[in-house]
Amino acid sequence: MSDLPTLSQEEAKEKLKNGERLHQVYVERLSMCKLEIETPVEITECKIGILDFNKNEFKQEFILRQCEVETLVLAETIFHAKCTLKKTKFGRAKIQRAQFKGNINAESAKFSYTSFYECIFEQNVNFGYASFYGDATFQGAELRKGGRFNSLRITNGSATFIGTFWGGKADFRQINVEKDFNISGSRIEDELLLIGSVIGLNTSLDNCILHAKTDLSNVMSGRNISIINATLGENQSFRFVDTTTPGLNIERSVVEGHVFPENTGNYQMAAKEYAFLRTAFQAMNRFDEEDWAYYQFKKMQRKSQPIPLSPIKGGKRLFEYLFLDLGCGYGTMPFRTLGAVGLLIFLFGACYSMLGAAGNISFGLENAKLNNFLNAINTSLVVFSGGYGDLQVTGIARLLAMVEYLIGVVFMGLFVVSFSRKIIR
Repeated sequence: MSDLPTLSQEEAKEKLKNGERLHQVYVERLSMCKLEIETPVEITECKIGILDFNKNEFKQEFILRQCEVETLVLAETIFHAKCTLKKTKFGRAKIQRAQFKGNINAESAKFSYTSFYECIFEQNVNFGYASFYGDATFQGAELRKGGRFNSLRITNGSATFIGTFWGGKADFRQINVEKDFNISGSRIEDELLLIGSVIGLNTSLDNCILHAKTDLSNVMSGRNISIINATLGENQSFRFVDTTTPGLNIERSVVEGHVFPENTGNYQMAAKEYAFLRTAFQAMNRFDEEDWAYYQFKKMQRKSQPIPLSPIKGGKRLFEYLFLDLGCGYGTMPFRTLGAVGLLIFLFGACYSMLGAAGNISFGLENAKLNNFLNAINTSLVVFSGGYGDLQVTGIARLLAMVEYLIGVVFMGLFVVSFSRKIIR
């Protein structure tokens, strides 16, 4: 029993029908179903046992603020104007297939075992700082202008947003969910923000359609973050920096070309993103993806450095680009090294041919030009593989051979190291 004045159901219904406010009263049961209510409804600082507005149509503003409601039923209810549930405590609520044509403000509300299953939200949605005990279910809901759920708290339950549609931003910044956060199978037209959130168990974005930035930076997920079979729009990008999770289940095809800092030219931050991805792939023993992330990490590190003014530093950076990046993918691509070797041997051979340093070995060909070119390639191959001392040429061709020999030593070393690493792994 409440210490507030008690109002009977009939008295409460009469007041609401007349457009009067219910304020600081106790109503054990208030049932008004299948009605079209033309007047504004305002219930403030009341305690209500059962509030049943099932299948009603509220033509004017609906306000339920700073109340305590043990059981709320709003199934298939239509709100044509603004709906306010701000700072209200619900013991249990069933809000299924309801339509909110105006804004809904449930900021700082407290829900227990509440479902917004297949509800339609046509305007702004605000559940900022709200708290749920037990599962918060928005499965199959449509949030046509997006929704604000920042600083949401869910105790002893999961956040279930499976198969939802978001026409605007999905704002889940700094939410705290004791169990799972599941938004799989959803379509999100704007940004998905989970910045600084704490998820006790699993975070699932599987089978989502994503069209803008998905920001998972500073997220702590107790078990796993999964982004499998996602469909990405042209402007989709990801952020993972400072994310903490034992496992990241993501496909390289999903994230490749969609790392947000890289797309915006912030290569220093992009290096951190790829460092996180490398660690995540390594933890799952997906070594090919780990190599790819490491290669991207090294590229971003190089790109983040300012253009050097010193000739020595400039030469060092050029050496890194030619030999480590193009030459072997920073040790992750040994067969790229073989391709570079073949190209260099061909180019140097062409130079020897033009300089008349091709040699005179017969390959049994009638075409003299082709025989001469093969001699040039042979000379280049001998020099590249370490036979510089056996070369009988002088002048510019000798200088060119010195350069090729040194390049050959470096490239052969790069191939041995990167290939050995690949085999060992």
